[in-house]
Amino acid sequence: MAIEKEQPYLLERLGGEPALKAVVDAFYVRILADKELEIYFKDADMVKLKRGQYVFLKSVFTKIPDKFNGSEFMYEKHKRLFRLGLGGNEFDIVAGHLVAALQSLKVKQPLIDEVVSIVSPLRIYFVEGAERVAKEAKKAQQTRDMQILFLAAGAVLSVSLLVHKIYHSTKNDEES
Repeated sequence: MAIEKEQPYLLERLGGEPALKAVVDAFYVRILADKELEIYFKDADMVKLKRGQYVFLKSVFTKIPDKFNGSEFMYEKHKRLFRLGLGGNEFDIVAGHLVAALQSLKVKQPLIDEVVSIVSPLRIYFVEGAERVAKEAKKAQQTRDMQILFLAAGAVLSVSLLVHKIYHSTKNDEES
């Protein structure tokens, strides 16, 4: 009976940490050159951003933690960008740049396909994040509208009471 040897993680099959660093570098060269994405990277700390991307990809190209909450993780990491309009379409553009970066580094197509199979299920988190921010913005606007309504109602009531007081004060003066 032959014992099957475990296949190395995708990270190792891609060439290890040096190869992943090269992928992240090539990836960000493409992203930063994309005019459709520039709003999301304006004033970004690129060293921190690239480091975070490296750590994330290293994690998902080895073993995703069992308790990983992708939706909440992506939302917290991208909340500011969701407010700027980041969503599913932008995810598609970014994923395309990842594939192009891998191709530019001569990564074999089966490995690229495996990267895509890991990354593409994350798209839903970007769609959900955009929807969540839209709902939060709508709720915040409704709250502001109610505050304005209450302020306006309070102002009307104050004016009404003032008019009532002036009317009765004038009426009392005439009767005296």
